[in-house]
Amino acid sequence: MKIKELILIALVTIWAIFIGIGFVSMADYSSRPGSPAIITAKLPENLPFNKKNNLPKIFVFFHPKCPCSSATISELEHLIADTENLAETTVFFYKPVIESDEWVKTNLWETAKQIPTIKIEIMNEDEMSKFGIITSGQTIVYDSQDNLIFSGGITVGRGHEGESLGRKSIENYLKTGQIEITKTSVFGCILTSPETN
Repeated sequence: MKIKELILIALVTIWAIFIGIGFVSMADYSSRPGSPAIITAKLPENLPFNKKNNLPKIFVFFHPKCPCSSATISELEHLIADTENLAETTVFFYKPVIESDEWVKTNLWETAKQIPTIKIEIMNEDEMSKFGIITSGQTIVYDSQDNLIFSGGITVGRGHEGESLGRKSIENYLKTGQIEITKTSVFGCILTSPETN
């Protein structure tokens, strides 16, 4: 075998190895959960928004520039459609104090605005800290008496849509009042980073 052929085979082999490493890294990243929230058993007091007390409350927290969170928005839309009027849902978008409201109004914001019945709020880091949220896409559910029912994610992986344990668990709770899974992994970017890719 000629030297040129050996070199070509070696280069192709090296290229294939790097492609394989890339695929493994991507698979690992998409299945690696973010940090879970540190949430109290009761809904925090003195929140900067109005809340009703006659329905369970779903809160979902987003970094407006987190690409992983588009899947959470999609799953939330399915959840709302399947449990219409069974809960009060509020979506919170993180905004650094130094940024204007326009910084928040990304594609995620615009998509969230299209979901019927939800409320959208903007929160800075200090306000977010009352909930102990760390990862974009974090979803928490409180019952009508402000007791924590569920904390976690509603996607199957980072940026992946499809029925997840989190979404199914919340849906079952809203329809039956029973919940089997109260905590799931959440997949997303660090919530309070100034920018994210």
